[in-house]
Amino acid sequence: QWEVKEKLRKVLTTLRKKDRRIVEIKFGLRGRPPMTLSEIGADLGVSRETVRMILQRILAEVKWRIEG
Repeated sequence: QWEVKEKLRKVLTTLRKKDRRIVEIKFGLRGRPPMTLSEIGADLGVSRETVRMILQRILAEVKWRIEG
């Protein structure tokens, strides 16, 4: 489990700033409570669906980097 957390931490540092921020907000990283897609969308000025699509792309990239 420690190895996965370390890989995830390293992968997050390679993401674009906006993408990293979305992941941190969605999953409550850095001591913040998790937010819903709607809340994130309101914060960023985009729709819930746009946030969902962005998050889906980011998570696929994270998975590829961890497994690859």
